[in-house]
Amino acid sequence: LNDKLRFLDMSNNGITGKGAEDFCERLVESYLRVVFMHWNPLGSRGGQAFARALKTNSDVQVLDLSFCGMG
Repeated sequence: LNDKLRFLDMSNNGITGKGAEDFCERLVESYLRVVFMHWNPLGSRGGQAFARALKTNSDVQVLDLSFCGMG
């Protein structure tokens, strides 16, 4: 991801758990501070991908995963 990008709104884009895994592979190397992913069918697979990514990325301050069907 771009090293200048700080805010990303990907809400309601049909991103699945697999898509979240792909995104999170890049998230660990980004400087994003705010990520909106609400209203995507991420499921538990996507939730777990974000949990793994946040273990190594301390720049993210706001992550909205509401209404993503994670259980």
